[in-house]
Amino acid sequence: MKTVLKQALGIILVPALLGLIVNEGLVTRFVMGEFARGFVAAAESGAVVFIGFEQARDLWQGREAQFIDARAVGLFAAGRIPGAVNIPIGEPDREGLLGRLRLDRSKPLVIYCSGGTCLDSLHLAQWLKANRAFDDIRVFQGGWQEWVDGGLPVEAPHDQE
Repeated sequence: MKTVLKQALGIILVPALLGLIVNEGLVTRFVMGEFARGFVAAAESGAVVFIGFEQARDLWQGREAQFIDARAVGLFAAGRIPGAVNIPIGEPDREGLLGRLRLDRSKPLVIYCSGGTCLDSLHLAQWLKANRAFDDIRVFQGGWQEWVDGGLPVEAPHDQE
């Protein structure tokens, strides 16, 4: 019986130990709390809908939604999803800027930021939902980075001239 227990323990512990060694970087990042910052509890997101790469691409290609970039002005100026407008999360006159943009309330809003652990798009979506009564607000989780990595078109400063 002891031999069977030792073998079972060996079968469980050896792969677990190897997994920890092989994935040391991920384990360290997890222990440091890095991944916790990237997850949002359902209660925190309110009525905001999260979408992935394919949905964002399809909405953009079909011109079915308005895209809003929540990144800082400098990042937006360096490159953005074509047709996107910029409402930086740190904008002091966000209300005035929003009024000047005259967004179409009949179309969904797709809000994005840098992606990864960036939560600016979620915070902007929550603000828009609470303060401006937009009904259909979606957050593109992969954001700018996934858009670029996916090889989709980008608009750069020289495209505006």
